[in-house]
Order: sequence, then C-alpha cells, then structure tokens
Amino acid sequence: MTTVATEVLPSVSWPEWFNTRQNVDLAIENTPYINASVTELGNSDGPNYIRTPRGENLPGSESLLQYLRRSELLGNFCGQINLRDLENGTTENTTKYVASLDDRNSAGVLPLARRQCRPYKGPLTQHGLYQELRRKRFRVDDEGKTQQTVDDALESDIERRFLNIINMDRWGAVALIATASATQIQALGTAIENYLAFQASVRVTIPSSLPHIFALEFHIPYYGLRIHNSLVNDPRKRSDGSPLRHSWKLPFPETLSMPYHTPTGTCCLYEAQLSVAVIGLDRWTWIAYAFDDTYFDYDTLEPFTQFTAQIRPSLISPRDGDEPVWTPREHFLKTVEIKTKQVVKEWGSIVQKLQEIVRW
Repeated sequence: MTTVATEVLPSVSWPEWFNTRQNVDLAIENTPYINASVTELGNSDGPNYIRTPRGENLPGSESLLQYLRRSELLGNFCGQINLRDLENGTTENTTKYVASLDDRNSAGVLPLARRQCRPYKGPLTQHGLYQELRRKRFRVDDEGKTQQTVDDALESDIERRFLNIINMDRWGAVALIATASATQIQALGTAIENYLAFQASVRVTIPSSLPHIFALEFHIPYYGLRIHNSLVNDPRKRSDGSPLRHSWKLPFPETLSMPYHTPTGTCCLYEAQLSVAVIGLDRWTWIAYAFDDTYFDYDTLEPFTQFTAQIRPSLISPRDGDEPVWTPREHFLKTVEIKTKQVVKEWGSIVQKLQEIVRW
C-alpha cells in the first residue's frame, strides 16, 4: 500500500481590523485623489498627502494627466481626454446609458426597515455618472464633523456602494479615476488596467500595515458566439485606432445553439471580459465595481432600452435589490459565482457549436 504525503497548508484568516470600524477621517472619502480643478488640469507639481487621525499618509492632489501617464494601458486608452468635456457634457458622453449606481447605508446592525439608501437615479450616462460620483459620499465637513440635512434619507451616508458599468469607454474610465478617493484610487486603477488588458486575474489584497485598505479582484476574459446579420465592431478605440475588443466572422453554418438570438445571419465571435472589484476600509465601508462587455448584444435598440436589456440581474446585485449582500467578502464571492456561471454558459455555446461542426 502506497502512502501519499500530504502538505498541511497554513491557515489564512482576516485581521482583526477588518471587523472593526476604522478610525479614519471620512472627509477623505469625499475628496478625489485627482484633486485638480478643470482649469488646473496638468499643472500639479506632484502628489501631496492627506493625513488621517492615526497618522498614516495617503497620496492626494495629482493631476489627471499625470495619473494617466503613469499607466501605458490607461494612457493609451484614454488619450488626451479633457475633463472639462466630461464635466460639461458632450455628445460622446451624454447619449448612451452605461452605468448604474446603488448607494446604501447599513446603519450598523439596524434591521432592514431602518436602513437607508439614496434615491436610485436609474441608468446613467458617463456624464451623469461623473456628476453623481462627485457628490459627497459622507455627510461630514472638511474637519470631519457630521453635517445634518433636512432629509437624512435623501443624503444618507454611503457606506456600501454598488457601481456597475457596461462597455466602459474612456469617458467612463475617467469618470471613475477623476472621482476616486485616495483610499480607492490605487486598487481601482489596477482593476481598470486588468479589465483593459483582457487577461484573467484573481487578486486578494489584505495589508498588514497602515493604511488598512483591502481589495478583492476577479477578472475573466471570454468569447461570445452570436448570429448577426453583420459583424458588430467594438466602438471603443485605443489611441492607435485599434478596437478595445476584437471580433471575427466565422465560416460556420447557422444552428439553433446560439444564446440570445434566433438563427438568421452569420456566426460571429466576440472578445469580452467580466471584471469585479471590491475595495474598502472594513466590512462596513466599501465599494463594489463591476465591468461587463455587452457591445455585441442588442446593438439596434434605443439607448435606454439597450441599457435595460444589457444590464443583467447579476450586474445590479447578486441578490434582489431590496435584500442586498451587506458584507464585502460575501458579496464578492456571490458575484464571482454568478459571473462564472455566465461565462461557462458562453463557453458551453462555443463547445456545442464545434461539436455540431465536427458531426456535420
């Protein structure tokens, strides 16, 4: 009888600070890392620092162009974008609905009926998303003192935010980067880069030293097989004019195996990616991001109808909107489960098609 040696893996547990509300000046969450005004764009001399009550330094006040130049992927994708155009709105960033925002406050351990949320604004354009993200996340002034409003429910603190973007273009990327706080910018920038790179990645960041900012990431590229009358090209371009995602016509016969479409037209193969990132300070204060490519589906519908059709239930929330997952780890795992099933379905369609061709 052969004895197989087994290796005992070291146990991994989350640090105590994750289950303790962090003693951080919440005014930091109201201040974008990119803190230059539109008239000062590109004129910053370098990063300054925001100091929290516990003394750790968080970088702040870097210009948008400086930040984009630090990343070849982001710089190549966003190009020489003008933040003023995003702030004022142009035809490029005000006609397509691309995002949804769900802002809530768990109010600690209060029952569901007493939890608060900000009014849902419906689908947002890139310009609309930028305007919403510029609003203060917490009701505190620059000194960290709580500010009261006439209607607390209308302006409740945003401890937990779900932010979902389909077909993120350069305007959507800049809307996120230009409004992200110092606690969000590093992990968010990495998540956007991984989304643009069309590469699979799973990352868990649990810092052992200050500042305590955790990050959970999941990126999975895949291919979508569809039957279309004509090939749909990704309208998002890199600075050299090449599309962000590629697509091809395939010399395959039509069958009934394609998802979402009736079998009339040409078989087309499309690159796509699903990305999920959860970034926060502790189990109460966090933001969940989801990026999904759907440019090859429902391309002939009106903008509002198109967004409604493309935004899948799993993109809004892993569960019903009135019963969201309130803890970041559970939200991340449930979302990854749903996204993985979606990708498995897409790959299954391709495998089925290849089997039909072999048997034909």
